[in-house]
Amino acid sequence: MVLVALVLPIMILGLFVYKMPYDEVAGIVAGACGNPAILAYSNKLAPTDRPDLGYAMIFPGMTIVKSCSWTLSRHCSES
Repeated sequence: MVLVALVLPIMILGLFVYKMPYDEVAGIVAGACGNPAILAYSNKLAPTDRPDLGYAMIFPGMTIVKSCSWTLSRHCSES
């Protein structure tokens, strides 16, 4: 369920609001999830390097966000 809550808004915003190409949005989804298996699958679907670019743009930022949210949730649960 968490994965759907993360993937669906990214797909809707990327494809319909920002009108980005599917291969780039697939890379962004892979980077947001932090899942290289999704990236490998999107690389097989798209013969371009856009999935790799989308992944490379999003992955570092999402890693920081996930780390901060984990630390914050752990801190709040101790209180």
